[in-house]
Amino acid sequence: MPRRAGALGWTSVACSAALMVVSVLLVDSRQVIARLEATDARYLFAFFAVYVAQIALFGLRWSTIARALRVPLGWRRASAEYSLSILVNQLLPTGFAGDGLRAIRHARRAQRHSFGRVLEACAIDRLSGQLALVLVVLASAPLTLEAGLVSPRSLAIALGIAAAGAACVGLFFAFTPRATPAAHGRLAKLRSFMASAARVLFASRAAVVHLAISAVVVGSLLLQLVLAARAISIELGWQQVLWLGPLMLLASSLPSFFGGWGVREGAAAILFAGAGLQASAGLSVSLVFGAFSLICAMPGFIAVLFDQQRSGKHASGTPPFRSWGSVHSAAVVIGTVMALATGVPALLTFVGALSLLYLVVQSRRHWTANGSFGLANAVTTLRLVLTVALLVGCETQSSMLLGAMALSILLLDGVDGWLARLTGSSSDFGARYDPEVDALFVLALAFTLYERDLAGPWILLSGLWRYLYVLAPLLLPTPVGEAPRSIYYRVAYLLMILSFVVALVLPPAPAFFLCLLGTVIISVSFLHSFWRRYVSPGAASERV
Repeated sequence: MPRRAGALGWTSVACSAALMVVSVLLVDSRQVIARLEATDARYLFAFFAVYVAQIALFGLRWSTIARALRVPLGWRRASAEYSLSILVNQLLPTGFAGDGLRAIRHARRAQRHSFGRVLEACAIDRLSGQLALVLVVLASAPLTLEAGLVSPRSLAIALGIAAAGAACVGLFFAFTPRATPAAHGRLAKLRSFMASAARVLFASRAAVVHLAISAVVVGSLLLQLVLAARAISIELGWQQVLWLGPLMLLASSLPSFFGGWGVREGAAAILFAGAGLQASAGLSVSLVFGAFSLICAMPGFIAVLFDQQRSGKHASGTPPFRSWGSVHSAAVVIGTVMALATGVPALLTFVGALSLLYLVVQSRRHWTANGSFGLANAVTTLRLVLTVALLVGCETQSSMLLGAMALSILLLDGVDGWLARLTGSSSDFGARYDPEVDALFVLALAFTLYERDLAGPWILLSGLWRYLYVLAPLLLPTPVGEAPRSIYYRVAYLLMILSFVVALVLPPAPAFFLCLLGTVIISVSFLHSFWRRYVSPGAASERV
C-alpha cells in the first residue's frame, strides 16, 4: 500500500542516517576524515573491473535459477537487468527495490508466465547469495578462532544474534493469523515458494551450479573490500578478511535500510574493534567500499536509456549512435559534476569511456564498410585509453609526462584520419567516434590544468561546450541539427589544445594566460555555433 511503502522508505532512510551519525560519534572522526582525504582513486578502476565480473556472475546465476523455474532469461539480458537492479538498490530505500524492479521488467518481457513465478526467481536468486554468505561465515569461523582474531564469546554472541533473528522470522510466520481466506492464501503462496526454493537451492545438480557462482561472487566482494582498504592504506590479512568481510556484507544486506548504509558502517566499526583493530579503520573501509560500490553501479542506468534502441532499431539498419549523443553528453556532464564533488578526477574519463565503450559494442555492425573494426578506429581507441590515463594521478605526475601524453594524443588525432583515408575504411561510425574522443580529451585536459592549479574552474567550460551544444535542443528545441565541423573550428580546436599542452609545462603565471587564451578561442567558436543554430538558422549549414 502506498502509505505503508512510503513509511517504510522514510524509516529506512532515517535509520541509516541515525546509524551513520552514531557510528561517526563512537569513533575518532578526525582519523576517518584523514583516511578518506588520502583515498587513492586508482583502486577504483580495479574495484570496477571486479564489479564487471560480478555483474556477469549475477546474470549467470539469475538466468540459471530462472530456467530452473521455467521462466527463461538470457544471460546477457539478466546481466544488464542486474546492473540496473544494483543501482536502484543503492539509490532507493529498503535495499530491495531494485530486485522488485528487475522482476517487473522481466515479467513484462515474459508475459506467458505469471508475475509470481518471476518474482520467485528473483527472491530465490537473492537467497542463494545470502546462503553463500552464511556458509562462508561458518566455514571461516574455525580459522578465526585458531588465529585468535575473535574470542569464542564474541563468536557465540554473533551466532546467537543470527539465531535470534531466524527465530523471530519463524515466530512471525508461526503466529500469522490463519482464520481469513486471505491469510490462507498467503500461507499457501509461502509454502509454494519454500518448496520451489528448496527444489532449486538444495537439489544436488542445481546447488552445485548456483552455490558455486554465489561463492565466487562472495569472493569477489571480499576482494573489493581488500581494494577499498588498500585505497586508504589499510592492510588486511586474509583471515581478517574472511571473518570480518562476510559479516559486514551480511549486515549491509538487511532489507530495511537505505542501501546498507549505516548498518554496514556500524558493523564494520564493531567488528574491527573486536578483532583488535581501530574502529575508525573499520568505518573508513566501509565508507570507501560503499562509495566505490555506488560509483561503479552508476552505469546501470544504461539498461533503461537504451531499451528503445534494443527493441528493434538495429533490425531496421539504423546505426545506434544516431540516438546516442544526448545520453552520452548528459553522462559526461554528470561525470564532471561527480568528479568535482568527490575530488576524484578519474571519474570523468571513467564515465565517458564507459559510454564510448557502449557505443563501440552496440555499433559493431557499422564499424567499417567491410565489418572489421579497422586500423583507424583502433588508433582512436588508443587515444581514448591515453585520455583515461591522463587524469589518473594528474595531481602528482610530472608536467613533462602529462605534456608528452597530451601531445601524443593530439598527434594520433591526425594519424587516425589519415589511416581511414589511406585504407578506405571511413565510416559513419568513425565520423562519430573520433570527435567524441576529441571532446573527452579536451575536457580531460582542462580538468588536468584545473587540478594542477594552473587555471580556475572556468577552464572546464572549454571542454563542456561540446556537450552543452548537443544537449541544448532538449531544452530549446530547434529544427537545425548538429552541423559538420568547419575549418575555423578545427583551427580553434588546434590552437586551444596547443595552448593547454604548453601551459602544462610552464610556470603558473604564463600557464594561466595560455589557459585563458585557449578557453576564449574555443568559447568564441561555440558561441558562434549557438548563434547560427538559434539566431540565424538559415546560415547554420556550416558549423563554426
